[in-house]
Amino acid sequence: MKKLILTICISVLVAAPALADINGNGYYRVRNFGSQRWCSLIDNTGSVDKYSSSADLHSLELIADTEFILTDPGSIIYLTNIKGSEYDVAAQGVSLSSLVDNSIKIMAEGTVNGQKLYRIYGTYKGAAAYIGDGNTFLNENLGSAVIYEDVGLTASNQKYVQWEFLPVDVTSSDNFFGTLPEVEAAGESFTTLYTSFNYEPYSEGVKAFYISSVASGMVEMTEITGPVPAGAPVIIQCAGDNAADNKMQIVGSASSLPSNKLTGVYFNYHGVNRQNYVEYDPQTMRVLGVCEDGSLGFITSSTLEYIPANTAYLKVAAGSPAEYKCLDPETFTAGVDKIEIPTGILSYDGRKVTGAPGAHLSVVDLSGKTVAIGTGTVSLAHLPKGIYIARSQGESIKIVR
Repeated sequence: MKKLILTICISVLVAAPALADINGNGYYRVRNFGSQRWCSLIDNTGSVDKYSSSADLHSLELIADTEFILTDPGSIIYLTNIKGSEYDVAAQGVSLSSLVDNSIKIMAEGTVNGQKLYRIYGTYKGAAAYIGDGNTFLNENLGSAVIYEDVGLTASNQKYVQWEFLPVDVTSSDNFFGTLPEVEAAGESFTTLYTSFNYEPYSEGVKAFYISSVASGMVEMTEITGPVPAGAPVIIQCAGDNAADNKMQIVGSASSLPSNKLTGVYFNYHGVNRQNYVEYDPQTMRVLGVCEDGSLGFITSSTLEYIPANTAYLKVAAGSPAEYKCLDPETFTAGVDKIEIPTGILSYDGRKVTGAPGAHLSVVDLSGKTVAIGTGTVSLAHLPKGIYIARSQGESIKIVR
C-alpha cells in the first residue's frame, strides 16, 4: 500500500507527452476526452491501495470551465522523462518522485479528429485498471477522477478513460496561461500570484513586482526586470480585464528575488476528511487591497476567511498598522527618512533612547513590531543592528544601530 499520493492524481497528467513526445520535457495541460473537463491539482495528498484497486483521488479535480483553467496554475504540470516510458511530474510545488516510488504505464488510443488520445493504467489484483473521469454530471462543471477496472469498461464509458495532452503555449488562443485583476487602485489593476513555474509577463503593459522592504505603514514595491522565479509570491499589474490581456510566458530559468517579504499559498482545499488551507488572521496578515487614500496597499480584510489558492499575502506582527501603502523604491526611501522628526523630546546616545521624564516611550522595528518599551529611558543594547523608530508624546525619531 502506498499512502500520500499524487501518484494517481499526477499519474493522469503524465500520460500524454510520454507517447506523443510533442515537445519532450515541458509544461502541459490535460483534458478528458469524454467529458472535456480539464485536470487541476487542488491538494497535495491522497492515497492509493495497490492491492484493492481503490484510491482517494480528491487531489485531482476535473473542471469544464476553460476560462477558469486559463488562469489556474494548478492545471499546469511539468513532465520529465526518467527512462523509457517512466516519467516524473511536478505541479503546485510537489513532485511525484518526492512523495512515492511508483511507476505508471501508458498506451496510445489512436487519433480522433486529429487529436491523439491516451490511457493511463496500472495492474491491480492481476488485472488492468485505468484512470478516468467519474462521469458524475450532477455538476457539469466539476468532476472527479476514479479508477475503472478493465472488466468494467464498456463502449459507452470507454471515452472517459481517454485523455488529451496539450502543451501550454503563450501564442495559443485556448491553452495559454494568464491572470485576472482583483484590485483596482489609482487607475490601475492588480492581483497577486504564486506559481511553481518560472514565467515572465508576455502581454504589453503587464508588470511583476515583489515587496523588498517593509516599514511602519508602508512597503517597498520593486519591479522585477527579468522572469519571475518559481515559488516567488508577487504582485502583477494587469493590462486588461481578461486572461488574454494578461498573458504570461513560461520560461526555463529565473534568478531568485532578494528579501521578498510576501508569502504564497498553493492550496485552499476544504474536503470532508481532509483540509489544506491557510486561514486568514487579521492580526498577523495583510492582503492586497485599496488603502483609505485610494492607493494600492496591503490591508486588513473584514470579510476574508481563507487565503485564496495561488495568491500571496504580507505577514506582520500582531499590533501592526491596519494598512501598508505600496510605494516605489524612491518614495519608500524618502518615507523612511521622513520618520525622523527632531523635536528635542527624544534623543539617542548609541545605547539608549531618552524622552521626557515619566513619559511613555516605545521603540518599533521597520515592520511596526514593538521591540522595546518603557518610561523616560529605554535601553536598545539588546537589539540587533538595524533601523528602528522611537516614539513618545506623539513624536518620533529614526534610530540606526
